[in-house]
Amino acid sequence: TTALQKNARGGIAELRLTVTAGVAIDNAVLSAKAPARVVFADGSDEKRWDVNLATGGTVSVPVEVIVPEDGRYSIAVEVSGLAHGRTIRRAASHKLLVGVKERKGKVKDGATEYPAAEAKPAAEGA
Repeated sequence: TTALQKNARGGIAELRLTVTAGVAIDNAVLSAKAPARVVFADGSDEKRWDVNLATGGTVSVPVEVIVPEDGRYSIAVEVSGLAHGRTIRRAASHKLLVGVKERKGKVKDGATEYPAAEAKPAAEGA
């Protein structure tokens, strides 16, 4: 996330999607998919860009997403194309936090533990 315009609920996030290729990728396509209820600035929930990675290197694409309410979101990003004549596809996701903080895990025996679910205390008399 390069910038976030926070509104009373939700906001507009400016993202920069960056791909670095160590080898030449012909017919490279960068795509992004927004989660439910999140849209890109043009109102779509999916975007696609033809990018030039024919000699390898790095490309960056700026994009804005509109988030309707505070929460944790994941933007799926993928690059596909041909490397050495073979089809390749690599994917990652971008974690977007709007109006919330990331939960910190507890370190135990050298590993970080995150709760699978947060249970509510049982009601008395139940």
